[in-house]
Amino acid sequence: MEDDIFSGKVRPEKIPLHWVGRPTSSAPGWRWDDPHDSGNSVRFFAGDPDDPQQWKQTPYVIVVSSGSVVGSDGTSVSGFDPPE
Repeated sequence: MEDDIFSGKVRPEKIPLHWVGRPTSSAPGWRWDDPHDSGNSVRFFAGDPDDPQQWKQTPYVIVVSSGSVVGSDGTSVSGFDPPE
């Protein structure tokens, strides 16, 4: 099931039905974009065990709300440029 999320075969249940999915461009994964607000998206990445950044070596999710990356605690993460 997890691989299906990264390939876009399965829409995660919390992604709104009107959001549009497409492959990510920077790493293997899938992104969901709000067609009514380009500042909102959720990106699912499969991870790369050879990536020098440890947090990118396993599957991870990037949430962008109103143009800002949001951490797991719901607050903005400053100085983080989200991957495509």
